[in-house]
Amino acid sequence: MARNSYDHHAMAILQHHRIDPDGSGRMDTAFECDGARVASVDAYVAEMERQGFAVILKADWTIDYYAALGACTSALTISIGTTPGRSAALLRSNRPLLGAPVPLRTLTQTVPAWLAEGDAE
Repeated sequence: MARNSYDHHAMAILQHHRIDPDGSGRMDTAFECDGARVASVDAYVAEMERQGFAVILKADWTIDYYAALGACTSALTISIGTTPGRSAALLRSNRPLLGAPVPLRTLTQTVPAWLAEGDAE
């Protein structure tokens, strides 16, 4: 479930994350659907619970996307994910970043696991 800050609508999103087991930090994300709009978050959560699901992680999570304007599909794109009060951010790009202006660490777990971990780096 995600709530977009630009239109404040909630969306049901189903994703599969795969972290490269060899430790390269490469993460593949597959989306199962485009994100169905949810009219009532409470009704959605109640229906999911009725089907046997439970809320296991709720995060205040902000993602900013950056890309070159009018760029072709080979252009560098970057997203930066942050949570309030956390000193680390999750930086994702569509290709390796050379000469990054800040030290980077390789991601070794899924995004939900990273979010649940908090600032225990």
